[in-house]
Amino acid sequence: MNIKMHYKIGLDINGNKILKVSCTPKICRGFSIQTLGNLPKTHRVLKGNAVDQNVTNKEIKEYLIAQGTAKQKLLLCGVESVGECDFKDGSRSYT
Repeated sequence: MNIKMHYKIGLDINGNKILKVSCTPKICRGFSIQTLGNLPKTHRVLKGNAVDQNVTNKEIKEYLIAQGTAKQKLLLCGVESVGECDFKDGSRSYT
């Protein structure tokens, strides 16, 4: 499965900078991550509405492995490989 993640910069209701994550094909539900505490490198490199894909992809992967929901972790399986996914926290998800 070939999944491509797309990012947009925005603000939450409290004015905190967030990264809006969506993907194509539309098999996943989009979600938002507050950048300051959760994605510090991405937060620093954001210029206007531009996102450094290399930095952000790596940080998103690390964030989802550590704190992502089961459905968000399945998104990583589609990006990485087809079949079984093993994560550092010991959880398993199947595509």
